[in-house]
Amino acid sequence: LVLLRGARVLTISGSTIHVEMAWGAADFKWAVQTNVNTKFFNASGENETLADIQPGDTITVTGMLAPSGSEQSVAATFVRE
Repeated sequence: LVLLRGARVLTISGSTIHVEMAWGAADFKWAVQTNVNTKFFNASGENETLADIQPGDTITVTGMLAPSGSEQSVAATFVRE
């Protein structure tokens, strides 16, 4: 299980949200893979869609580690702005 809290959205490509997180002086980039089962919520807990997420937004992601090529990936269960 993966929890990404305070991830800044860099880009959105198809159903994948590319995010960056800082930890001290290090930056970590993740690919957040979404699908039809991913639930999206705004800060008030109301339903959203992937289309409501924009570069520059800060999101929280819950999901499972996903196999990927060169970047860390998470198969998102929940995405919250």
